[in-house]
Order: sequence, then structure tokens, then C-alpha cells
Amino acid sequence: MSENKDNKKTIKIWTGMNKNGFLVIFSDKPVRDKESGKWLGTMYANSVVYKMVKEIIEKTPYNWNNEPEYFEFSYS
Repeated sequence: MSENKDNKKTIKIWTGMNKNGFLVIFSDKPVRDKESGKWLGTMYANSVVYKMVKEIIEKTPYNWNNEPEYFEFSYS
């Protein structure tokens, strides 16, 4: 989380969809591990952010074959 000149806080995350369909969130760009079927990286844990991202992703055809997606949320 960082803060900009307008005193807004920013959350920057990366998402990946494991081969089993489980959504994972990272604080850095993850790497695909084809052998395990999982994305690897520094996990990001925030249940509110996870829920928001999951609601967005569920409306898309996003899956294991897609590259990781970057999201940036700002709030004050």
C-alpha cells in the first residue's frame, strides 16, 4: 500500500487463476508453475480486496491460460 500527494492510499495487486480455478492474489507479479498448476509469488491477504477482485473476475472468462492481471485500487 502506498500513499500519493492527494492523501489517497493505493493498493497494487496482481491476480492469477490456478489451474484448479482458485483465484490467488499477490503483491508482486506472479510466475506460472506449470508442474503444480499454481501461480507463485508473494501472497497478498486482504479479504475485502479479495472479495472485490473475485466479483470482477467471476464476470469474465479469466482462467489458468490467461496471464496475471494487475489491479490498482485507490481510496482516501
